[in-house]
Amino acid sequence: MAFKVTIGQFYNTKSIIHKLDPRIKILVSFAFMVLVFFADSIVLNVYIALALLALIYLSKVPLKVVLKAIRPVFFFLVLAGLMNLFFVQGGNVLANLGPITISEAGLNAFFIYTFRFLFLVVAGTLVALTTNPIQLTDALESMLSPLQKLGLPAHELSMMLSIALRFIPTFSKEAERIIKAQSSRGADFESGNLIERVKLFIPIIVPLFASSMRHADNLANAMDARCYTGGEGRTHYRELAIDKRDITALIICAIYLLVFIALKIYL
Repeated sequence: MAFKVTIGQFYNTKSIIHKLDPRIKILVSFAFMVLVFFADSIVLNVYIALALLALIYLSKVPLKVVLKAIRPVFFFLVLAGLMNLFFVQGGNVLANLGPITISEAGLNAFFIYTFRFLFLVVAGTLVALTTNPIQLTDALESMLSPLQKLGLPAHELSMMLSIALRFIPTFSKEAERIIKAQSSRGADFESGNLIERVKLFIPIIVPLFASSMRHADNLANAMDARCYTGGEGRTHYRELAIDKRDITALIICAIYLLVFIALKIYL
């Protein structure tokens, strides 16, 4: 059993995707995720898949690293796909499995919704892998800063997100060490029924919770020792700036969007 996750991990390859302004990447990824929900045909899903493969190639992040993000959600991905396959009815009947009937509409929903969820996971993972957590925090703070006039604490929210992303890999490693320690004492996390395996997680959750409290206390003391009092009056070591590279990326994304709309209308 492993707790290796890709969320919160930055894979620096110094590619052109890494060098883009993080605000541009967030906006483009959000627009892409919205676009995914309008892809209701095989052609449009293939079009989105080609764009994702191109982005992965340009980011120079190994494909196996990106695919690791699918592991935690693989069960839910398959379950959602099978539910659409068996329960969505319409069109010609393709197969009868006792009380379960597989139709053309169910098969189409299986592919459409499974790939839709897959695209969302991969797109979000690609942003996390190509954006430094500090840059991601600065970008969110910059984008939320206009809402400060309405009383929204943009800096504090961004700081909370940064801390959460920073400690996900830390807690993952902590959990892995606890599992190895428990296994060396004879604990078996791979066998037994569902209830027995759930009970075995108690010796993992308790020390992991204690470890999280210890990390939170150390972090609070460190921030207090540095006289951290919030975002008011604070500056950034690196200021975000949009250059020609970012404008070019926006133009390419706009062209991609127009082609998507054309395919949506005429197909």
